[in-house]
Amino acid sequence: MAVIDCSKEQYYATYGDGPWRFFWMHFSGCAADSFVRMVNGGGLRTADSDPARAAELFDQLDFMAHTPGRQTDLLLSLWIHQLLCELARTVECGPVSRHQAAMEEAASFLRAHLGEPIRVGDLAQKAGMSEFYFQRVFHEVMGQSPYDYLTRLRVERAKLLLLSSDHSVAEIAAMVGYSDARGLINSFKKREGCTPSCLRRKKAGERILP
Repeated sequence: MAVIDCSKEQYYATYGDGPWRFFWMHFSGCAADSFVRMVNGGGLRTADSDPARAAELFDQLDFMAHTPGRQTDLLLSLWIHQLLCELARTVECGPVSRHQAAMEEAASFLRAHLGEPIRVGDLAQKAGMSEFYFQRVFHEVMGQSPYDYLTRLRVERAKLLLLSSDHSVAEIAAMVGYSDARGLINSFKKREGCTPSCLRRKKAGERILP
């Protein structure tokens, strides 16, 4: 379910070749723009909705619209306001709650495959999302972008290998997913404040002190 600003040009379509049945209503008024901003936050947000429940809601709307009476307009206004408020509440907490499991699965995949080339587009496809939406939801759920999350994992793994093995910096870089040592060195220095070699020398010096 979504609220679309019909004062602007829109384009929307189904995924794949499957059929698409939709219900729509048009509303206007002095608060219409405010509701659009409240629900969409400057973009376009959608809320998951059970198809049967959506059909039931619009059947109620159609019934009220065709029921004569002095209070019909008031009831319709009340119904629309309630629906918009519920939609705003749902999309506000929706990405985190609805996609928590999918984002945790993506994070688990990153942890398990940090030594391999990983594209955000592939993660988004696995989650059934566009790349842009995946990155936004991942950041809301995990507190970091996919890139920053993966970089942190790689630097932490590299740090462990630096202190527990005799592998060279270049070898460790390849083990944690970097194409060359320079990539690891740059990421490591940004996160740890020193180069991998500097950290290794520092820890080696500490071990030989009395």
